[in-house]
Amino acid sequence: MRETVRPVPEPLAAEPDELEAKKSYPKAATLVVCLLLAAALFGAQGSDTGVTNSAQSIGFVIGWVLGGVALWSLAWGITIRHAPKAWKWRSLAIVVAAGLFTGLVRLA
Repeated sequence: MRETVRPVPEPLAAEPDELEAKKSYPKAATLVVCLLLAAALFGAQGSDTGVTNSAQSIGFVIGWVLGGVALWSLAWGITIRHAPKAWKWRSLAIVVAAGLFTGLVRLA
Protein backbone atom coordinates (compact mmCIF):
# COMPACT_ATOMS: atom_id res chain seq x y z
CA MET A 1 0.00 0.00 0.00
CA ARG A 2 1.26 3.39 -0.96
CA GLU A 3 1.15 6.31 1.49
CA THR A 4 0.36 9.75 0.27
CA VAL A 5 2.75 12.39 1.48
CA ARG A 6 1.00 15.61 2.37
CA PRO A 7 2.97 18.84 2.54
CA VAL A 8 3.33 20.36 5.97
CA PRO A 9 1.33 23.58 6.11
CA GLU A 10 3.32 26.69 6.87
CA PRO A 11 2.31 28.70 9.90
CA LEU A 12 -0.01 31.55 9.14
CA ALA A 13 1.73 34.88 8.97
CA ALA A 14 0.53 37.52 11.35
CA GLU A 15 -0.99 40.72 10.11
CA PRO A 16 1.60 43.29 9.03
CA ASP A 17 0.61 45.70 11.82
CA GLU A 18 1.29 42.98 14.39
CA LEU A 19 4.77 42.33 13.08
CA GLU A 20 5.98 45.88 13.21
CA ALA A 21 4.52 48.55 15.43
CA LYS A 22 3.06 51.61 13.78
CA LYS A 23 4.64 54.91 14.58
CA SER A 24 2.78 57.02 17.08
CA TYR A 25 3.38 60.61 18.09
CA PRO A 26 1.13 61.29 21.09
CA LYS A 27 3.34 64.05 22.52
CA ALA A 28 3.36 66.00 19.26
CA ALA A 29 -0.37 65.48 18.71
CA THR A 30 -1.17 66.64 22.25
CA LEU A 31 1.02 69.69 21.79
CA VAL A 32 -0.68 70.56 18.50
CA VAL A 33 -4.14 70.27 20.09
CA CYS A 34 -3.08 72.49 23.00
CA LEU A 35 -1.61 75.04 20.59
CA LEU A 36 -4.85 75.06 18.60
CA LEU A 37 -6.78 75.75 21.80
CA ALA A 38 -4.37 78.57 22.66
CA ALA A 39 -4.68 79.99 19.14
CA ALA A 40 -8.47 79.94 19.47
CA LEU A 41 -8.16 81.68 22.82
CA PHE A 42 -5.94 84.49 21.59
CA GLY A 43 -7.54 84.69 18.17
CA ALA A 44 -11.02 85.39 19.53
CA GLN A 45 -12.46 88.77 18.62
CA GLY A 46 -13.22 91.08 21.54
CA SER A 47 -13.18 90.36 25.23
CA ASP A 48 -16.93 90.18 25.84
CA THR A 49 -18.08 86.56 26.05
CA GLY A 50 -21.77 87.35 26.55
CA VAL A 51 -21.89 85.33 29.76
CA THR A 52 -24.29 86.87 32.27
CA ASN A 53 -24.71 84.26 35.03
CA SER A 54 -22.96 81.30 36.62
CA ALA A 55 -24.85 78.66 34.63
CA GLN A 56 -23.72 80.26 31.39
CA SER A 57 -20.15 80.45 32.62
CA ILE A 58 -20.15 76.74 33.48
CA GLY A 59 -21.52 75.95 30.03
CA PHE A 60 -18.94 78.24 28.43
CA VAL A 61 -16.04 76.46 30.14
CA ILE A 62 -17.52 73.03 29.37
CA GLY A 63 -17.75 74.12 25.74
CA TRP A 64 -14.04 74.84 25.67
CA VAL A 65 -13.32 71.46 27.25
CA LEU A 66 -15.54 69.69 24.71
CA GLY A 67 -13.83 71.60 21.90
CA GLY A 68 -10.50 70.29 23.16
CA VAL A 69 -11.88 66.77 23.35
CA ALA A 70 -13.17 67.08 19.77
CA LEU A 71 -9.71 68.12 18.59
CA TRP A 72 -8.16 65.30 20.63
CA SER A 73 -10.47 62.76 19.00
CA LEU A 74 -9.24 63.93 15.61
CA ALA A 75 -5.65 63.51 16.78
CA TRP A 76 -6.57 60.12 18.25
CA GLY A 77 -7.85 58.97 14.88
CA ILE A 78 -4.64 60.05 13.19
CA THR A 79 -1.87 58.99 15.55
CA ILE A 80 -2.69 58.63 19.25
CA ARG A 81 -4.61 55.36 18.79
CA HIS A 82 -1.32 53.59 18.04
CA ALA A 83 0.26 54.82 21.30
CA PRO A 84 0.44 52.84 24.53
CA LYS A 85 -2.67 52.96 26.71
CA ALA A 86 -0.99 55.17 29.33
CA TRP A 87 -0.22 57.82 26.73
CA LYS A 88 -3.78 57.75 25.41
CA TRP A 89 -5.18 58.60 28.83
CA ARG A 90 -2.38 61.02 29.63
CA SER A 91 -2.88 62.98 26.42
CA LEU A 92 -6.65 63.14 26.99
CA ALA A 93 -6.10 64.45 30.53
CA ILE A 94 -3.67 67.09 29.26
CA VAL A 95 -6.12 68.25 26.59
CA VAL A 96 -9.03 68.39 29.06
CA ALA A 97 -6.88 70.47 31.43
CA ALA A 98 -5.86 72.76 28.57
CA GLY A 99 -9.50 73.18 27.51
CA LEU A 100 -10.50 73.96 31.09
CA PHE A 101 -7.66 76.48 31.44
CA THR A 102 -8.38 78.24 28.15
CA GLY A 103 -12.09 78.39 28.94
CA LEU A 104 -11.42 79.95 32.34
CA VAL A 105 -8.91 82.42 30.90
CA ARG A 106 -11.36 83.45 28.16
CA LEU A 107 -14.09 83.84 30.75
CA ALA A 108 -12.00 86.12 32.98
